[in-house]
Amino acid sequence: MAVETIKLDKNNPVPEKIDRLSDALRKGKILILPTETVYGLAADFSNKTALKRIYDLKARSQKKKISLGVSNVAQVERFCKGISLAAYKLMYSLWPGPLTIVMDTKNDSIGFRMPDNLVTLSIIDYLDRPVYLTSANFSNEAAKADIGSIPNELKQKVDFIVDTGASELAEESTVIKIESDSFAILRKGYLAEEKIKDVINTKRVMFICSGNSCRSVMAEYLFKKILVKRADIEVSSAGIAAIEGMGASDEVKNILSSESIDISCHRARRLNLEMLKTSDLILTMERFHEERIKQMFPQAKNRVFLLKEFAKINNGSVDIADPMGRGVEVYRGVYQTIKDALERISKII
Repeated sequence: MAVETIKLDKNNPVPEKIDRLSDALRKGKILILPTETVYGLAADFSNKTALKRIYDLKARSQKKKISLGVSNVAQVERFCKGISLAAYKLMYSLWPGPLTIVMDTKNDSIGFRMPDNLVTLSIIDYLDRPVYLTSANFSNEAAKADIGSIPNELKQKVDFIVDTGASELAEESTVIKIESDSFAILRKGYLAEEKIKDVINTKRVMFICSGNSCRSVMAEYLFKKILVKRADIEVSSAGIAAIEGMGASDEVKNILSSESIDISCHRARRLNLEMLKTSDLILTMERFHEERIKQMFPQAKNRVFLLKEFAKINNGSVDIADPMGRGVEVYRGVYQTIKDALERISKII
């Protein structure tokens, strides 16, 4: 009996077919799935019998581990505790994409990959757990970038073939092992080592206030101006209670305009976990901001500081109070405090 081939548009998954394919995985079936690099063999992570079938199909040594395909970072977090800042940066910056990251779990090391193919991501998402994902070829043979190149002997032994056309990159993913905040390349692939280094080594500084409309905005845009020649630093801001999409206050627009800084395009962002997981340095305006961040993501405790404390400004309160509704002179005073702090920090960062 011929194996069913399901052809899909990689940019427009059909929900009914995605549901059917995820259900097939759930029942222990083996699928050939597309990715942006090469085609892969997939099986439900929770089904060890299906995993054995993949090893047998590929004639692959049991000593060679098979990586997991995931559809979101939360699926990685189920396996790994204490994920490093470097790993979070890579996952949020380069996924989905041609990068496999090997990380330590409680009992072992596992490779994780988020393929950049919406059909395959949707199937994993519907399954609601990772899949074993390895290239659709026989062991020690070249990986295949289109269905026609996969040996018929292998295709005849799977349960479904999903075809979205030729893989765009036609080269396997780069495989790295994360060790704290550094990495080692285990297999060279499409993604260049320099790109990985750039993501890890770029320092991300984030300023936090309440509404992301005044204090953190002043800090973000002024610090960007001060560090204009520092390509190795990214600066952003957010608010713990921000209303998404709101602009900066008129007082802040006017103050920054006097520094030749245009913030007319600024839109408030509400602080979320991704921001905390991927920031090297988090600087808050008030103590309660700092405490809220530690509640949200305790792992950030060694990366979050009060702005004045970090700048070693000792002139009374460590807080920079909210100037909202208190008049333009108060705004100017807050701005000057922030400016003094940033000038100090720029010399040590």
